[in-house]
Amino acid sequence: MAAKKKTKKKKPEEVKENKAEAKATEESVTKEKTGESKKQTKKEKEEQIKHQNKILRGILIFIGAIIIVVVAWFVIAQSVRTFEYKDLDFEVVQEGEIIFYRTSLPTMYQGQLREYSFYLRNDAQELDKNVVFEGNLDLKSDLVLNMEQDFHCEGKGVIAIANLLKLYQFIGINVIADENATCDPEARYTFIQILEGEETKIETVGQSCYDIYINDCKILEGTERMMIETLNKVRSVTPDYKY
Repeated sequence: MAAKKKTKKKKPEEVKENKAEAKATEESVTKEKTGESKKQTKKEKEEQIKHQNKILRGILIFIGAIIIVVVAWFVIAQSVRTFEYKDLDFEVVQEGEIIFYRTSLPTMYQGQLREYSFYLRNDAQELDKNVVFEGNLDLKSDLVLNMEQDFHCEGKGVIAIANLLKLYQFIGINVIADENATCDPEARYTFIQILEGEETKIETVGQSCYDIYINDCKILEGTERMMIETLNKVRSVTPDYKY
């Protein structure tokens, strides 16, 4: 029979050393894996932060663009709704299908300075182009307003005269209706005559005397051109001007 080989037993010290080496190797591998995991996690976080920053930048750019559009729209809308003509500020006001051009003069009411509004049916800038005013405006404390004929013009005549009278009464001018009155050579009063003509325009026919010619029922255009001249005169003299 063959003799049995004897297995060499390891000494306790060798067993401990092997276990220690195995443990050290395991710890080393674990540390490497942990380090790699940490590096990967850090990289993922950086990529995530970059992605979030990109999204945030896009949102901010979008919000900024909206703000710019809104501000631009507001500025354009305001520039369309308001304009300045000489010494007067105008605001475009729409009531239903009718467009008015509102301007105002200061007045004292119950001890407080307030604005009194006047509403025109025509743009002052267009009136300046289309209705000629020849001469200079010189208003007296008394004013005679005569009409050569009735300008009904689908109700526009009544509106035109009412607005003109309201303006002169507001600034303290005493308005008189005298069919026999004419232009006063001594200019003791202002004389305004409304009559039909081949062109809507205003002519100075004497010192403080004016003929408002109306063509094709454009009585609002003629009287409102006179109102514009009057309003400018009042504004240019002093803000709280009264005759």
